[in-house]
Amino acid sequence: MNKKEVINQLKSLKEHCEGWKEEPWVDDVQALDYAIKKLEETTLEVPVQEQLEKLYLSNVSIKDLVDELLKRNDCVTELRAEPYEKYSISREYNGTITDLGPATILRIID
Repeated sequence: MNKKEVINQLKSLKEHCEGWKEEPWVDDVQALDYAIKKLEETTLEVPVQEQLEKLYLSNVSIKDLVDELLKRNDCVTELRAEPYEKYSISREYNGTITDLGPATILRIID
């Protein structure tokens, strides 16, 4: 279901709820109206599910993020430096980084 379809479904549900003038339905109409406005503020071209996942990504631990990236072994390579092991990363235009482990370095080609 894309964003436009979700908004239309929520509007339809809101119209249905507006037909009932009793107390619990009034709160439902207000909640639906709020949800519709918030969805309309987001970008149209990104699927709703994808937007929700991105919102919560900041709550995910670094370990979980790395574990998820490593599942994509076709484009992610893991390099590990053990504790006190010296490693360096050379970049053609930005110099070299040299440090001691422990470190996990991900090479991502996307």
